[in-house]
Amino acid sequence: MRSRRNSSEPSPDVIFEAGEDLYTNASLALTKGAIKRIPLARPRVAQSYCFEFCGIIGVAYRALRFVLDSKPLNEETYIIAPCIVKVFHSCDILQSAQNSLQPALLELFNSGLEADIKIETSENKIFSAHKCILMCRSPKFRAMFNSSMTECENSYIKLPDTDPCLFDRLLKWIYTGSTLMPEDINDLCSLLVMADEYMLNDLKMRCEEDIISKLCPENVVQIMEIAHKLPLVSDNLMSECKEVFVKEYNKVKECQPDMEKIIASVPGLMTEIFSHFHKSSNKHKARRVTFRIEDAGDPLEDVSTVYSGYSSTGSYA
Repeated sequence: MRSRRNSSEPSPDVIFEAGEDLYTNASLALTKGAIKRIPLARPRVAQSYCFEFCGIIGVAYRALRFVLDSKPLNEETYIIAPCIVKVFHSCDILQSAQNSLQPALLELFNSGLEADIKIETSENKIFSAHKCILMCRSPKFRAMFNSSMTECENSYIKLPDTDPCLFDRLLKWIYTGSTLMPEDINDLCSLLVMADEYMLNDLKMRCEEDIISKLCPENVVQIMEIAHKLPLVSDNLMSECKEVFVKEYNKVKECQPDMEKIIASVPGLMTEIFSHFHKSSNKHKARRVTFRIEDAGDPLEDVSTVYSGYSSTGSYA
């Protein structure tokens, strides 16, 4: 099975992909479309991989359901080849029409009902907001409103260098935990930087994983160049960039004729790419695999064997 980028070579991993935003204790653990990879080292039952995935993202196993090829994953099945497992909440209360909290908070933001603070950004755009919500969600806003700043005492804050469109998305995230992500990579990176400024780690994570979902040979060099300047939550973005770069090298070179110059301009990037290439090469080294073949009239006979990129076993009657 191929990875979601349709690379020419299958990735020797079991890939867990979030089919929806995954939460733990009201905190965002993994955004929709984000993936986690677990190396396919030997035949293991599916439940074992699922337990490892849950440990990685910090969500209880029973809180999730796992789907393979549009069917519920059989926990007792042995996984012997690369595959993509979709993950959902076992209970869809967060998306339920009966859960009116998110739309109610969005309406509160849009209407400005009983707002007690006004924030002016560039282009003279003014937002009406509620101090208690901003303080609960953002340590920066909490520090601002607890200070003796004249603007806070007057309930009017000016942010002349702040983009109003991105700030609107940030405020909607603060109110509802959800927002429409920008399509443009540069806007996504700017939103990530803004999320870091207001100490919103869950929004930073969402921005990172949205950038990952947009990775392709056409933009991977540009994103690697930018990524070193971003306040990233984890190494996932750079890891995915290097994987795309190595697997799709010919396409990347065709799309970015000046890539060598760009890569050389980022200290340490060339070394990181070579290191990733070396690790990827080791992953694909052949492994000796033993198939146990059972004949109807003869005892089990060990047959030695086959060289493969993956560890696997089989039983033939």
